[in-house]
Amino acid sequence: MSQHTILIVDDEPNQRLILEQALHMFDTDWHVIAVGSASEALSTIEQQQPDLIITDYHMPDMTG
Repeated sequence: MSQHTILIVDDEPNQRLILEQALHMFDTDWHVIAVGSASEALSTIEQQQPDLIITDYHMPDMTG
């Protein structure tokens, strides 16, 4: 079975951390990537296509 990837995009570090920790509590086989901006997310997506993206909608420079 292949490992699923979840990308978290949020400009607030505490929100990213809480969500990342919560996801690991449900299933440790998920590969969770957390980034702090939409531009970082786009860069990450170019390298690795996540199965799920959880994003904050209101962020500086570019919305989720």
